[in-house]
Amino acid sequence: MGESLSSQGKADILECADFWQGCLVQSKAGHDRGRIYLVIDYHATEDYIRLILVDGRYRKFLQPKSKNPKQLEFLGRAVNQAELAELREVAESDERDKFVRRLIKSYSERERT
Repeated sequence: MGESLSSQGKADILECADFWQGCLVQSKAGHDRGRIYLVIDYHATEDYIRLILVDGRYRKFLQPKSKNPKQLEFLGRAVNQAELAELREVAESDERDKFVRRLIKSYSERERT
C-alpha cells in the first residue's frame, strides 16, 4: 500500500480537481487512448483522485467513465462552472449528450485547421 496523502497534499489535489471540471481532456493510456472527454466531476479519497468523464457517445452522462488524471492530457477549458452546473440540471439526458458531442466536435474541427 502507498502512503496516505497529508492534509495539505489532499487539499492540493482537490484544488486541482476543481480546476479540471469543465475541461476537455484526451486519454493518453488504455483502450480509449486518443478519445476526447469532458470532465464533469471527480471522486477523491485520501489516497487517490479519479476524474469523471463523458464524451456523449460511448460514455454518456448516465454512465460516465472514471479515470486517473495521470492518464489524461489537458486540451483546454470548454465550459465554466456555471455552464457545467446548468448542463447537469438539463432533464433530458439526450440533450446533455448532444451538447457534449458538439463541444468535442467543435474542438476537433478547430484543431484540424
